[in-house]
Amino acid sequence: MTITISILIRTVFNKVVPNLITNNAEAEINDAKEILKVKWKAPLAMQTKDSASFNEILAKKFTFRAEDQFFSKRNDFIKNRITGK
Repeated sequence: MTITISILIRTVFNKVVPNLITNNAEAEINDAKEILKVKWKAPLAMQTKDSASFNEILAKKFTFRAEDQFFSKRNDFIKNRITGK
């Protein structure tokens, strides 16, 4: 199962991430760095099945929807990813 990283990025900040195509890269460099951190941490959380990593990158109101799964509660999603249940 694949999770789109952009969904995680958008939820980790609890806001819509600014578009990274800009005329003022210096002003948005911190946003870009944070996005890259999350892009790096998300697959590691999936591989290590570490709840602390998931808690760090997922927003409090995180929801997940896939073709065959839906998690409206963040903790249920984390539990599923860690235990497979």
